This record gives sequence, C-alpha cells and structure tokens, in this order.
Amino acid sequence: MAYARHTVSATLILLAGFATGAMAEEQTPQTADQLAALKQRIDALEQQIKLLQESAQIQVQSPPAGAAVTAPPVTSAAESALEARVWKLEAEGQTDNGFSVGGDGDVTVTRQKGLGYTASADFNPIFLFSSKDTFLFVAELNATQNGVGLGQAWVAYTALSHVIIEAGYFPIPFGAYSERYSPTWINKFSNLAPTPYNEDYGVFSGDQTIDGAQVRGDWTASTGVRLNYHVFVAAPPVYNGPDNADPDNRLSFGAVNTTHVPPTVGGRVGFLPQPNAEIGLSAMAGHIINNQTVDPTIDDSQRRSFAAVAIDGDYHIQRFIIRGEIVRLDYQDPSGARQHTQGGYIEVSRRLSDLTGWQSGFEPTLRTGRMQRSLSDNGFQDVSELGVGLNYYFTSFIRSSLMAIATSAHDEDQISFNSTFTF
Repeated sequence: MAYARHTVSATLILLAGFATGAMAEEQTPQTADQLAALKQRIDALEQQIKLLQESAQIQVQSPPAGAAVTAPPVTSAAESALEARVWKLEAEGQTDNGFSVGGDGDVTVTRQKGLGYTASADFNPIFLFSSKDTFLFVAELNATQNGVGLGQAWVAYTALSHVIIEAGYFPIPFGAYSERYSPTWINKFSNLAPTPYNEDYGVFSGDQTIDGAQVRGDWTASTGVRLNYHVFVAAPPVYNGPDNADPDNRLSFGAVNTTHVPPTVGGRVGFLPQPNAEIGLSAMAGHIINNQTVDPTIDDSQRRSFAAVAIDGDYHIQRFIIRGEIVRLDYQDPSGARQHTQGGYIEVSRRLSDLTGWQSGFEPTLRTGRMQRSLSDNGFQDVSELGVGLNYYFTSFIRSSLMAIATSAHDEDQISFNSTFTF
C-alpha cells in the first residue's frame, strides 16, 4: 500500500544517511562513485516520498462516485469506496495487473404522504481491473428487489500522466451530483436526491448515466492551484413526450442512439484555488431524440435542440462540508417553442468528530433547494424543498440516517430511515 511504501522509503533514506556519513570519513575514487550513485538514489527516493505524500494528502482532503485514475476531486477519495480502490490499484499495481472489488449497499424505509410506508434494498458491487497502469476496466451492478441491472461499465486508457480516455456507460460529468455524490454512501441525504436531480420533478428525468466517451485529467500550477477537466460526447437525450410510456415533458439520458441525431457534446472544468475548495463550471448542448408520432402538432424531425449549463461548489472548513449546484436547461418542446427548466440546492453538514466517544459519530445535515420550469411536468412547475437529516457513523464503513423532506408539492413530503455500508 502507499503508506507501506512511504515507510519503506523513509527507512531506506535513513539507512542511506548513515552510509553517506561513513563514506564521508574516507573517500576513494571507488567510494566517490558509490557516493554519487547513492546520492542519486536518495534523490529518487525523496521524489517518490514527495509524490506519495501528495497522493495521501489528496485522499484525506479530497468524493465520483465515478472513479478515474487521475487525481480525484477534493471530496471523493475519502468517501467513495470505488475511488479508494482505484487509488489502491495505482499505488500497488503500477507495473502489475491488479483486480479489486468494492461497492456499497443500503436498506431504506420511507413514509411518504399519500403513499404510506415503502421499503427498498440495494446492493451495488463494483469490479475493477488494472492492467500495467495503462488500462482500467470498471463494471458496477445494481441489484434491487426488482432485479439486477448494469449501473456503469467503462474502460479507461491512460494516454499521458494527466490525460485519460474513457469509453462506455458512465455517469455524466455534468455538474457534480451525478458523478460524485449520487451513491447512497456519499450522499448526505442517502438515497434522496437534491431538488435539481429529484426523480419526480428534477431538471432531467431518470439517472444521468450516458453511453459515450470522454477525456479527463488534472493539472497543478506552480502556485498550487489545481484544475480538473472532462470533455465528453454522448448519445443524445430522449424527450419523454405525450407518446412516451411515462410522459413527464423532460429529457432523459442513457438511451442507445439508433437515429441520425448527432451526439451531445459537453464538459466540466473544476478549479481548486485551495485544497479544501472547488468551483465547477459545466456545459453541454445537442439535439433531442423525439418520439415518433402521427400527431401533426408534434415535431418529430429530430431537429429540436437543447443546451444546459451548471455551476457547482464544494467547500470544507472546520469539519463543515458545504455543497451546492445550480442547473439551467433550455430546450424546444414538441411544438418547437423554447422552454426552460432551472433548479438549485445548497447543503450543509458537519461531522461531530470533535466530540468524544460514541457522540463523535453524529453528523447533522441541512438542505434546501428549488426547481422552476416554464412547461408543467405532471403539475410540477415550481417546487421548493427543505430537508433536515441526522447521520450516524458506526464505523468508517457503516452509516444510518434519519431524514425528513418537506416540499411545496406536499405529496412529496416524506420521512426516511436508511442504513448503508461500503466496502
């Protein structure tokens, strides 16, 4: 492991220091050459320790739920089992093949207004295989009481030290929530998505997982400012219009493109002015796959377009974690008229780890958000949300949560209890 290597390297340098002192007492041409070689080795070991220290610092200070072999975002590695295993493969398998299994699972009981009590369970194993620090293969399964499905599956190729190419089925790198915070273990409200990504009235419909390819990486300036980037192409979204089995007048990603509609293009750039803060800017644009229909009032010519932008932020200070995101979507409805949807949220949580004993496991959290759309979605047009929660960490890998959400659309009010684990 990285920390084991750190210890071994430090020991080697210590021994080398003693050897250097002994050689200095009586140098010959031969010992001078040996000393020069030893100093060169010491310099290499010091550089290795520096890199390992930087890696360790990133892991402590830094959540994607979607993993990448590049340096992770500021909040991911300490919270995501998937990200942690990618880093483990990097630390231990840079010259050898490596296989790792991670994942998470949870059980939830919810009482929602008008629906009564419901229960659900999820288990999401993640399989990773690294080949000589060049290729990384990732596959995640989603097992629920309704069956087993594919959560994500992609392959990454390390083209350069700060450039990685990925292709497959992966969370869309637009905004921060979908790729980083959506897993139950990472989300401070467990399986309850924030307002812009709510299943019933969010900006988009369904999971934000795409078929496509992306280039991603990171860069660090001499001043210490870090930058990470994603550029992607993906299958265009489908419009869930009147002829859809579940019409909600929203766009959904994840479908395989069998039409002539060109792909969606987008990306995200994250700026880290300091290790505990990040600001992200995202944008994407493209055309919409429309449902074929005989209704002459609906444009099914596949020419309708959309564009979306997002701003996200993440800040850690004094055990507080502050996260937020604003999303704006502009698109053409079936008649060709321009419509828009926008939403945002802010979330604050604080782990009470400064307390002693069992009290240190508590983490109160608060979230508020709002979503507005120009075209009504099954009656959802302007929805505000206020949520409070209390998480308790039994260990670093097991957490239980009690949450209450109140919305201006009162049928969405709910109280939920969730227990989740990661491995």
